[in-house]
Amino acid sequence: MKAALNKIDLNLLKVLHVLIEEQNVTHAAERLFLAQPSVSRKLRKLREQLDDELFVSTPQGMKPTYRCNQIAESLPDLIALLEKTLTPVKKFDAYSHAAHISLAINPLLGQSLPHVLFLFLAKHAPNVTFSCHIWNQNTLDNLAKDNIQLGINYDVPIGSKAILNKHLAEDHFKLYANKSHPIHLKKIVEFEYLSECRFAIAQLAEWNEKEGMMENMLVQRGLNYNEVFRSEIISNVAAVAAQTEALFPTSELYIDNTHNLVEVSHARLPSFNSKQILLYQHKKRESDPFYLWLHEHIVQLVDGLG
Repeated sequence: MKAALNKIDLNLLKVLHVLIEEQNVTHAAERLFLAQPSVSRKLRKLREQLDDELFVSTPQGMKPTYRCNQIAESLPDLIALLEKTLTPVKKFDAYSHAAHISLAINPLLGQSLPHVLFLFLAKHAPNVTFSCHIWNQNTLDNLAKDNIQLGINYDVPIGSKAILNKHLAEDHFKLYANKSHPIHLKKIVEFEYLSECRFAIAQLAEWNEKEGMMENMLVQRGLNYNEVFRSEIISNVAAVAAQTEALFPTSELYIDNTHNLVEVSHARLPSFNSKQILLYQHKKRESDPFYLWLHEHIVQLVDGLG
């Protein structure tokens, strides 16, 4: 197949297509707006490249050979596909585009991003409808089946060739504590100090169900880790942190507006392991103009939240 493609001049295929339909060089030349000698030369090249006469002269005119008839069966579809593939893509118009987006998102990230994304779409793509769901154990399967169009989470094992992911941002995480927590009196917070603290943890499907980020960092250093509360319901985790001395490790994108939690400044904290925030989607949308446009703007929206 590769050798055949290297030999054939694809520009001649359209000439062959018209010759097959007309079975007459003069008529083919008229349709192609070419001189008859030019079409004859192109036919000669086709015969050389395909190593077949393609047409034979009979009292009734030109008749295709067996090989030519074989080519004729697939040539129209091939030319149509080439024309569609090579036609320049029109500039994407988000404002007139109509679609529905179903987004599944990690609940820590879902506290701030979905409503910002909806407001952006309402302004710039008003014909796009939007629904949002919490990322769960079925999300990857639903992405592979195209029941959900987008997913946003940290790096989780995919397991399906139908799904791809794209980088959105780097999350360096942060700590929340109640206003009276003694951590606010410390100029510098070391891992050794954190090993003496208690933690309230947000459990995220397919990411920290077995071991959390804070637990991993402390245990790797041979330090104690004391987890006193864990929940998939983020508001419960925030409430526990607000009313006890449990620390709440969370995403940089998470903003608490209801529990009077105070962020511990990054400048005072040890360096936390950063994690990628990724956009997940079906592979068939890899080159879709709408989803390319959407990815570009979600990156900007996430950057604006950090």
